[in-house]
Amino acid sequence: MSLKPMKTVRADEFASRHSEDSIRSMAAISDEQMSFLLSTINQIDELEHRTNCHVKRSISQTVS
Repeated sequence: MSLKPMKTVRADEFASRHSEDSIRSMAAISDEQMSFLLSTINQIDELEHRTNCHVKRSISQTVS
């Protein structure tokens, strides 16, 4: 999935182009994407933490 640069649009212009239902639908999709992104970031952070702990443990065992 490639991200396209976002174009800035005035709120009244945006509202005139889209129905209330379609705006709600876009917001729901955006919320789902944000939740997925945050979940992925958390998983990466957890993996990085575990990897760092494993590396530190391996180094301390090698030094001992």
